[in-house]
Amino acid sequence: IVNFKLTIDKAWQEPSAYAYLQLGMSDIMHVLIAQHLGCEYIASFDSDFHRAADIIGEETGIRVLTSPEEILAVL
Repeated sequence: IVNFKLTIDKAWQEPSAYAYLQLGMSDIMHVLIAQHLGCEYIASFDSDFHRAADIIGEETGIRVLTSPEEILAVL
């Protein structure tokens, strides 16, 4: 991922809320990289993403799609 940097300052900001919601490290990295790339959506059937969808949306502006119906609605 070109120009993606996870500095100490950034690592203690957004990811702390995701860790509190018990998102796994790979899920946290997916969110941070999606934000870096300017993604509007993340699609996942993982219950962790469903649980953290509101905070991900508030922190990043990325809408979390957690069902086939939500995915089809944006296609």
